[in-house]
Amino acid sequence: MLKSKEENPNGLHNKYVISRTDGTPIDDRNEYFLLKLEGVGDPVHIEASRKVALKYADEIEFHNPQLSKDLRERYS
Repeated sequence: MLKSKEENPNGLHNKYVISRTDGTPIDDRNEYFLLKLEGVGDPVHIEASRKVALKYADEIEFHNPQLSKDLRERYS
C-alpha cells in the first residue's frame, strides 16, 4: 500500500481518484500513475511526462499502432 500524502508529501502517494469516462468501474486491484502532459504547473514535470508518453508510444507501437501514432503527433 502507498504511503499517504502526509507521510510522504514529496514522494509517491495517492493523489487522484481515477474513473472511467463511461462510468464502468475501475478494478481496485489495479494501480495507476497519472501524468500531466499539458497545462499549467511545473514545466520540468510536464516535460518529463511528455518524454514518458513518447517512450510508451515506442513500447506499444506494434500492439496499438494508432495510439502510438496519436501520442507522437500530439506530444512530439
